[in-house]
Parts: sequence; C-alpha cells; structure tokens
Amino acid sequence: SYQKTETLAKTGHAPEKIAAVAATCLATGNDEYWKCKNCGKYFTTSDCTTETTVEAQKTAALGHTMQEYAAVAATCTATGSNEYWKCTRCGKYYTTSAGTTETTVEAQKTAVLGHQWDGGMITTQPTCTATGIKTYTCTRTGCAETKTEETEALGHNFSSEYTQDVAPT
Repeated sequence: SYQKTETLAKTGHAPEKIAAVAATCLATGNDEYWKCKNCGKYFTTSDCTTETTVEAQKTAALGHTMQEYAAVAATCTATGSNEYWKCTRCGKYYTTSAGTTETTVEAQKTAVLGHQWDGGMITTQPTCTATGIKTYTCTRTGCAETKTEETEALGHNFSSEYTQDVAPT
C-alpha cells in the first residue's frame, strides 16, 4: 500500500472585526472583538492572542433613567395632564415609572373642564326702556370668572285706571 505524507503550511489566524454596539435602555450591546475566519474562535484583540466568547463581550442593557412629571389638574380654561415619566437616556415617555408602556405627552393631556355657571344674578335692573344686566359666576373651586348678559327692557305697563286731568288754576 502506498501512503503519501504531505506537510501543510500553518495558515494562522484571519481576524474579522465585530464592531462594538452600544447598549440601549432595553437592549444589550457588545464590546469590539474579532472572529478568526480560519478556526472560528473569538478574540479580544486583532492579533488573536487573547481568546474570548461572544457572551463575554456582551454589555448589559442600561435600563431607563426616569424623570417624573406629576399630574396637573385641568381647569376651566387650561388642559391638565395625567402623571407620566420620561426616560432622560432614550427620550421616550412612559405611563409608569417601570417604563413598560410607551406614551406621548399629548396622550397624557386631560380636557379643559369649561366653566360651570351659577343661575346668575341681576346686577343692573332693567327699566321700561333700558336693558338690564345679569351676571353669572363660575362655581368651580379656584375660579372666579364671571360673564354677563343683557336682560330685556321691561317695556311700559300702562295702568287701566284713568285719572282725570284737572285744569290749572
């Protein structure tokens, strides 16, 4: 039987760079590392002297850094808002401090209440020929707004009893 022995040249490592990926609030990242195209091993440096694993090169997710925005009560003339949080790292808004449900500032606004007027009070009595004024006051706590409206003139109400004019003396 014939057997041929051949000596092969050492190929060495052929490093391929794996770029670093920054971790985000929710996603892991990784440090820069290299993979050898010839042997499939991973290394921390391009000279392939320090072996590593993909898992060892991962960087942890950063987590959210939350800033609270307190609830603001709506008023008669201004919108309010529910309590919400903003991550100062990623800039996204959330409905809770846990940062699990994304929202927008607009979605957290609450509607303007509008004025709640009382029954009104006559502040200027009408006469036979002139209109009067009725003033209404908003009854919501913290609001002192008023509005006015004209009331109709009373018109003349002539008596059905007659008097006799007396001639001047």
